[in-house]
Amino acid sequence: MDEPATVTAGLSVIRGDFAHYCEMHGARTRWERLLLPFAAPALIALAVYRFGRFVRFGKPRRGLIGRALRITHTVLEQLAKHLTGVQVYVWVELEERVWLGPEGPLIIGAKRVGRGTRIHGGVTIGSGLSRNAPGLPALGRNVVVGPGAVIAGPIHLPDGSTVGPNTVLTTSPSSTSSWLGSPPSRFKRDPALLEPALPREARPMESARVSAEPFWPTFRRDLERYLVYQPGAGLSRKLILCALEDGIWALAVYRLGRALRSRGWLAFLARPVVRACELWVRIATGIHLDPAAEIGPGFYVGHHGAITVGAGSRLGPECNISQMCYVGPSLGSAGAAPRIGARVYLGPGSKVIGAATIGDRSAVAAGAVVLDDVPAGTTVVGNPARVVSKTGSDDLIYLGEGTPLATGKDARNLAAG
Repeated sequence: MDEPATVTAGLSVIRGDFAHYCEMHGARTRWERLLLPFAAPALIALAVYRFGRFVRFGKPRRGLIGRALRITHTVLEQLAKHLTGVQVYVWVELEERVWLGPEGPLIIGAKRVGRGTRIHGGVTIGSGLSRNAPGLPALGRNVVVGPGAVIAGPIHLPDGSTVGPNTVLTTSPSSTSSWLGSPPSRFKRDPALLEPALPREARPMESARVSAEPFWPTFRRDLERYLVYQPGAGLSRKLILCALEDGIWALAVYRLGRALRSRGWLAFLARPVVRACELWVRIATGIHLDPAAEIGPGFYVGHHGAITVGAGSRLGPECNISQMCYVGPSLGSAGAAPRIGARVYLGPGSKVIGAATIGDRSAVAAGAVVLDDVPAGTTVVGNPARVVSKTGSDDLIYLGEGTPLATGKDARNLAAG
């Protein structure tokens, strides 16, 4: 393959990426900057990519030094891929001030990604063919790619375009616009409604004077949601379950973080430890439950990977969330986050973005993108989501044999009462 026309590499570019991430994430203090690579692990993969460009396409180095550098890059690339879930192929021409989201796995095999582009998690960009194939996507400058989107084939995205969440784009748009759905159609509202709010390291809600939530009563309700699948389990079996379930780890750290929101000296000393645990859980499991979100007791995280509940979101008791889900504010909602009722089921890959309200006992199908309100007791599918039935979540949320919510009829009577 011929050497690319533009080589963005070197230590100065890595420093520029770090400064850009600090700006995007609001990391201002030295402590926030130190933690930023853990809060935004895609930054690590981006630094490895820049190093690879320097090794592969910079000044050629022959002999043992060149071979050692190439081997070092190969090892770092594999480590970064498994640690962060982000893979940016070294032959991609990635310009400066590109932001890669922390919400989940990310694969970039484009020909070019323009300056100022923002690519959220769970995105795949490529051709499915070799890097020499004449079918690689090219993204212009200031392009936004929402979580879960797929861009495949010889596509050129004009500057300033927006590809919405869970959108599959296989043909080049005729002009700059916003696209949503599969097959995609023009999004005629504010394109900022399609983009999740960028996660901020500075959390004013954490330092606000609010009453702390009790840890054990709420976390015990969470544990009960897992234990209904293990009827009659003894203490040893329960301990093994806690040690193996990623969702329990994430919930324990989240509940502890909520419990330490007071201004007592013990909470002040413990908060850095909880913050470190939160970052470890995010990297190890791909689950991020922001302490500034309000999650009711009895929350159930079905699987791990690319699960985000953003700041300001409110979820009622006994909700279920699945893998590759995003719940949080959008850039176009002035900070307003979703309000989700009780016993709501969020299917795999679903996205709830912005000021949407979801009523009690509703179900959001796999891959659905919710931007507007959902009535109580309904099921929504599609991108954008639409109501298809009044079945709701009655048959999707299991609370154990003999409970009032084990059948749909009893669930409706209880909710009505």
